[in-house]
Amino acid sequence: MTRPSVWAMTAAACVALCLAGCDNPFGGSIEVEYEVTGSAYSVDVTYENSGGSTSREYGVGVPWSYRFSADPGDYVYISAQNTGTYGTVTVAIYLDGEIYEAETSEGAYCTATAGGTL
Repeated sequence: MTRPSVWAMTAAACVALCLAGCDNPFGGSIEVEYEVTGSAYSVDVTYENSGGSTSREYGVGVPWSYRFSADPGDYVYISAQNTGTYGTVTVAIYLDGEIYEAETSEGAYCTATAGGTL
Protein backbone atom coordinates (compact mmCIF):
# COMPACT_ATOMS: atom_id res chain seq x y z
CA MET A 1 0.00 0.00 0.00
CA THR A 2 1.41 3.40 -0.94
CA ARG A 3 0.99 6.50 1.19
CA PRO A 4 -0.29 9.74 -0.37
CA SER A 5 2.28 12.49 -0.79
CA VAL A 6 2.18 15.66 1.27
CA TRP A 7 1.30 17.55 -1.93
CA ALA A 8 -1.70 15.28 -2.59
CA MET A 9 -2.95 15.67 0.99
CA THR A 10 -2.55 19.47 0.85
CA ALA A 11 -4.34 19.70 -2.50
CA ALA A 12 -7.17 17.50 -1.21
CA ALA A 13 -7.54 19.69 1.89
CA CYS A 14 -7.71 22.86 -0.25
CA VAL A 15 -10.36 21.33 -2.52
CA ALA A 16 -12.38 20.21 0.51
CA LEU A 17 -12.28 23.70 2.03
CA CYS A 18 -13.34 25.36 -1.22
CA LEU A 19 -16.19 22.90 -1.72
CA ALA A 20 -17.30 23.54 1.87
CA GLY A 21 -18.05 27.16 0.94
CA CYS A 22 -14.95 28.88 2.31
CA ASP A 23 -13.74 32.01 0.53
CA ASN A 24 -10.78 31.55 -1.77
CA PRO A 25 -7.87 33.17 0.10
CA PHE A 26 -5.87 33.58 -3.13
CA GLY A 27 -8.34 35.45 -5.33
CA GLY A 28 -10.38 38.61 -5.58
CA SER A 29 -9.48 42.24 -5.15
CA ILE A 30 -9.41 44.00 -1.80
CA GLU A 31 -10.78 47.50 -1.30
CA VAL A 32 -8.13 49.55 0.51
CA GLU A 33 -8.67 52.90 2.21
CA TYR A 34 -5.94 55.02 3.77
CA GLU A 35 -7.15 57.58 6.28
CA VAL A 36 -5.42 60.39 8.18
CA THR A 37 -7.21 62.01 11.12
CA GLY A 38 -6.23 63.91 14.24
CA SER A 39 -5.96 67.43 15.60
CA ALA A 40 -3.03 68.50 13.41
CA TYR A 41 -3.92 71.30 11.02
CA SER A 42 -2.04 69.83 8.06
CA VAL A 43 0.24 66.89 7.27
CA ASP A 44 2.70 65.63 4.67
CA VAL A 45 1.47 62.21 3.49
CA THR A 46 3.53 59.44 1.87
CA TYR A 47 1.73 56.32 0.65
CA GLU A 48 1.88 53.31 -1.64
CA ASN A 49 -0.58 54.14 -4.44
CA SER A 50 -2.83 51.98 -6.61
CA GLY A 51 -0.06 51.53 -9.19
CA GLY A 52 2.42 50.16 -6.64
CA SER A 53 4.50 53.35 -6.58
CA THR A 54 5.13 55.81 -3.77
CA SER A 55 3.18 59.08 -3.80
CA ARG A 56 3.71 62.13 -1.61
CA GLU A 57 1.37 65.02 -0.89
CA TYR A 58 2.50 68.09 1.03
CA GLY A 59 0.49 70.26 3.42
CA VAL A 60 -2.83 68.46 3.04
CA GLY A 61 -5.67 69.22 5.42
CA VAL A 62 -6.87 66.71 8.00
CA PRO A 63 -8.95 64.58 7.58
CA TRP A 64 -7.55 63.05 4.37
CA SER A 65 -8.29 59.72 2.64
CA TYR A 66 -7.39 57.71 -0.47
CA ARG A 67 -9.18 54.58 -1.80
CA PHE A 68 -8.18 51.96 -4.35
CA SER A 69 -8.39 48.24 -5.16
CA ALA A 70 -5.47 45.91 -4.44
CA ASP A 71 -4.70 42.23 -4.82
CA PRO A 72 -3.56 39.67 -2.25
CA GLY A 73 0.22 39.97 -1.89
CA ASP A 74 0.29 43.72 -2.60
CA TYR A 75 2.11 46.02 -0.18
CA VAL A 76 0.17 48.83 1.52
CA TYR A 77 1.78 51.73 3.38
CA ILE A 78 0.91 55.16 4.68
CA SER A 79 2.89 57.69 6.70
CA ALA A 80 1.74 61.15 7.78
CA GLN A 81 3.90 63.82 9.40
CA ASN A 82 2.44 66.74 11.33
CA THR A 83 3.60 69.99 9.72
CA GLY A 84 2.94 72.04 12.86
CA THR A 85 4.22 72.47 16.40
CA TYR A 86 1.34 70.70 18.14
CA GLY A 87 -1.45 68.18 17.53
CA THR A 88 -2.06 64.50 16.94
CA VAL A 89 -1.82 62.47 13.75
CA THR A 90 -3.53 59.10 13.27
CA VAL A 91 -3.09 56.95 10.16
CA ALA A 92 -5.28 53.95 9.44
CA ILE A 93 -5.50 51.31 6.73
CA TYR A 94 -8.89 49.69 6.12
CA LEU A 95 -9.30 46.50 4.07
CA ASP A 96 -12.83 45.90 2.79
CA GLY A 97 -14.08 48.32 5.46
CA GLU A 98 -12.33 46.61 8.38
CA ILE A 99 -9.37 48.14 10.24
CA TYR A 100 -6.10 46.48 9.23
CA GLU A 101 -3.53 48.66 10.99
CA ALA A 102 -3.43 52.07 12.68
CA GLU A 103 -1.02 54.27 14.62
CA THR A 104 -1.26 57.61 16.43
CA SER A 105 1.54 60.08 17.23
CA GLU A 106 1.41 63.36 19.12
CA GLY A 107 3.53 66.49 19.12
CA ALA A 108 5.53 68.83 16.95
CA TYR A 109 6.37 67.32 13.55
CA CYS A 110 5.43 63.81 14.77
CA THR A 111 4.98 60.97 12.28
CA ALA A 112 2.51 58.06 12.32
CA THR A 113 3.07 55.06 10.04
CA ALA A 114 1.15 51.90 9.12
CA GLY A 115 1.76 49.23 6.53
CA GLY A 116 1.94 45.57 5.61
CA THR A 117 1.47 42.94 2.91
CA LEU A 118 -2.04 41.86 2.00
